Amino acid sequence: MLSVRMIEEGANQKQHWWPWKVSGRRAAVRHGAHAAQRLRSEEACKRHIKDVLPTAGNHRENIFMARKRDPDDEVDHFVTAVGASLDVWERTQTALAASDLELRKVASLDAFVRSAVEWEGFRSRWQIAAINRDSSAYRVDVESRLRASIKGGRFGELEAFVHLALPAQLSLTTVQRLLDPSGRNISFVDKWTDRARAELPAQYATKVLSLSLADLLLVTACEKIRNAIVHRSPGSVDEMNTALVALDSTIDAELVRTSRVTGTGIPAYLHARPLSDRRIEIWHRRLLEVAGRLRT
Repeated sequence: MLSVRMIEEGANQKQHWWPWKVSGRRAAVRHGAHAAQRLRSEEACKRHIKDVLPTAGNHRENIFMARKRDPDDEVDHFVTAVGASLDVWERTQTALAASDLELRKVASLDAFVRSAVEWEGFRSRWQIAAINRDSSAYRVDVESRLRASIKGGRFGELEAFVHLALPAQLSLTTVQRLLDPSGRNISFVDKWTDRARAELPAQYATKVLSLSLADLLLVTACEKIRNAIVHRSPGSVDEMNTALVALDSTIDAELVRTSRVTGTGIPAYLHARPLSDRRIEIWHRRLLEVAGRLRT
């Protein structure tokens, strides 16, 4: 596809007609007609370029505005990925049916890591997509935080003169850069509901704020288990056990663990079958339920 610059450069180039390459009056007239037609086409092209280019002062992002991302698409992507993870786990268990139990435990550990990593990426992309879809609340939040940082600093008297000019719709790239300049997933820690209330429009903020305490405790426990698997530090294992004890004893009774789980005991915890299903299956199902509640 030709860029605007290429079209402009082509339109500005002079058309050369070398008379000695044609002979006779008829050839000259025919060449002139073709040149005039090309000139009319070039002028039309220039007018089109002028129409699509922004006027002076418009933000660069508004030159060609990308389609807004639908957060529901992120839900669909997560559902597909977690479903695939569970399918791989089931097929692996079938293939390892006659194998050592420890191998099947490791397969359950791998399945949890896949789903936990998918959850982390999904929650970050969903937040970004929601802001991209409707940037109004986030723009207010950014300006508010900017003013607060100036008001409490050395140049506090200038706060009244601050005006932050952001595009009406922030692109996905801009949102990502503002939320984390390093391009990493958003780290919510235990501030997911607070950030949803501050950064998201009501349509999406209410989805997060309406999650039950059991759902929020589950999300926290998922993050803590993943950290314990990756780091195996005493602190991360302690945090995992605290999160497992705090799980809702009614809704997530099969996931609650009151006796201590060691770092090396995580595969056994995930592979255990308290009732009809193994815990790894329940973790997949519960994360899918939470994600589904974010759908608009």
